[in-house]
This record gives sequence, structure tokens and C-alpha cells, in this order.
Amino acid sequence: MVRKNAQGKFVEVLEQRGKKAPNLHEVTVKAVCAACNNGWMSDLEGKVRPIVKQLASRQNSVLGREDKACLAAWAHKCFLMYDLYQDSRDRAFIDEDYTSFKRTQKPPVSARLYLGITDSRFAAISLWHQPRLFIPAGSVADPQTVLGTSNMSSSSFAVQGVYFIQQFFRPNINWNALQRRAIGLSSQAAVESTPARPIWPLDNKPIRLPPKMTSASEFGSARLALHSALATLPVAVERVKSLE
Repeated sequence: MVRKNAQGKFVEVLEQRGKKAPNLHEVTVKAVCAACNNGWMSDLEGKVRPIVKQLASRQNSVLGREDKACLAAWAHKCFLMYDLYQDSRDRAFIDEDYTSFKRTQKPPVSARLYLGITDSRFAAISLWHQPRLFIPAGSVADPQTVLGTSNMSSSSFAVQGVYFIQQFFRPNINWNALQRRAIGLSSQAAVESTPARPIWPLDNKPIRLPPKMTSASEFGSARLALHSALATLPVAVERVKSLE
């Protein structure tokens, strides 16, 4: 892997990644003040708990705008907290992301979140969080500056068959309009071709529960949608050009 040495240069090193990670429900971070942890964050947990239980039990119901807002905020909070558990050199979020979430108690406008239910064996309880660095073709970037940073990430969190997928884009990515639209449309279409339902950005469309079951293969495709979009970006850009 690539790490920064004592001289501040990025070099390739062999590094043991440490001990086996604990069970997900045992992961804790000590970066949240007591006032937040016992205040608005606890209130958010209380609002979300009955909604997730309802989703997990496959009851007939409807998710309204406020329900979707709570679920999106809670899922984004889970990804923010897990990011703190990772090595500081492998994180997707920066201090501004945490202060912004504390201030608004909402995901950023540059994020997309989806909800679904699945019978995948990975959905009993799991969390997958992968930062990525996108450098547009033709742009000039100093490797010593960009290595060890990220400007987008893919994340998924599942509990009792209920899953959440997040695609996060840092607002200051240096991409052109075609690249932005191609990645956005391609990654969005890949998720929305599955039974996953969008919950952020908010809209006024209710979601009828239970949603259609997402197969294990569809769940895998949905959570990897952003990576697939990046891998096929040139093709996606040409497709967008043909539509204009």
C-alpha cells in the first residue's frame, strides 16, 4: 500500500493492517461529545428504531417525507461514525463534514441515499465503506498531494435484511459537466434499476412498504454502482454526448 514516510513523501510499503476487526455492533468511537450523543443523536435513534423494525418485519405501510429524512440522516450518521473508526489515512470524510452534519442534522446535498430489503447473506448485519479518489483525465495533479486523499465514496449498511446505500461526492471535484453528468446518471441508474428506493435528496413521493425484495446479486450491483460507473466513465461520457 502507499503511505507517507517521515519526510512527507508517499512511498509503497508493506504494512500489516492490524488485528481482526471486532463485530460491527462492538465498534465504538470516542469522538462524539456527551451532549450530542445523549441529545439530538439519541433522539434520531429513537425516531428511526420503529421505522427500521417495521421495514425488517415486512409490514404493509407507507414511508412519508419525514420518515425518509430520518432514515437518510441516520444512515449518513452511521457512515460518518464508521469512517472515524478507520485509519485516519483511509477516511472519506473531513472535519467540515462532521460540523455540517451537526449543524443541519441532514446528509449533504452532494450525497445520494437509497433504501431496500434483501435476502442477501451479507444483510443480517454488515457495513461496507470505500473511499475513492477521482482525478479527471487531462487534469494535472501532484501525486504527493493527492495520494492518501479521497473525493467520493460508496457505502452500504445492512441490518436484519434492511439496507442503505450511499454515494457521496465532494462538492469541489474538478470534473467537467459531461463527466459529472455521466458519473451521476450511470451510478444512479445502476442502483435504481434494482428495487432500491431513493430516500435522499428528499422528494414528496411516498414509498409503499414493504418494497420489492432485492436479490443478493442486485444488492451487490447496487452497492458497487459508483465503482462501476468510474470504471466505464469514457463509455458513459460518449453516451451522454449522444443524448445532447
